[in-house]
Amino acid sequence: MKVDLLIGLYLLICMTAKAQRTLNPISDLADDIESILGKSAKSKMKVTVQSETGVGMELNCEYEGFTEKKYSIKFEVLSKLKTTLKEITPVTLELNTRAKSIDVNLQFKPLASQIYQNNLVESSFLRLTVIEEGLSELEKLLRENRSYLFDCKKAWSVKTIANNNTVVEIRLMPLPAAAALKPSN
Repeated sequence: MKVDLLIGLYLLICMTAKAQRTLNPISDLADDIESILGKSAKSKMKVTVQSETGVGMELNCEYEGFTEKKYSIKFEVLSKLKTTLKEITPVTLELNTRAKSIDVNLQFKPLASQIYQNNLVESSFLRLTVIEEGLSELEKLLRENRSYLFDCKKAWSVKTIANNNTVVEIRLMPLPAAAALKPSN
């Protein structure tokens, strides 16, 4: 009994430790130029995967340096070609300057018109875009938003979901009398 409990506790700890992983940031050309010029970034981001399943991922994002204005942050899951995966809707949340971290849940929803190979969709990157609030749509387009790119390799599981238009054919067959039924071994 005690051994089973200890083994169960050990497995739970191992699963929890595996579930929490920090995503590695990927520097872009702007970061490289700033480091060459000796400019240090005033803002920082750290993303940790709190838990994940085949169809979901819960992230915690710690941030610094976004105190002077009101900002929101957009989370996008990207493919190898750095295009947004259509199956995972981007999530935009408001940054709280006092909290210094934010939690987000990303969910995979298969497209009805898409045929998936091996019932998997692979993601390679996570892009966080910080957007300054209070700007007009034109100003948002013209102003360069700060983006952060993270390595986020994950195989998302495609679960087929039956829709309301599914027709199942059922054939009813009469059973013989109860006396004719034999128990199965």
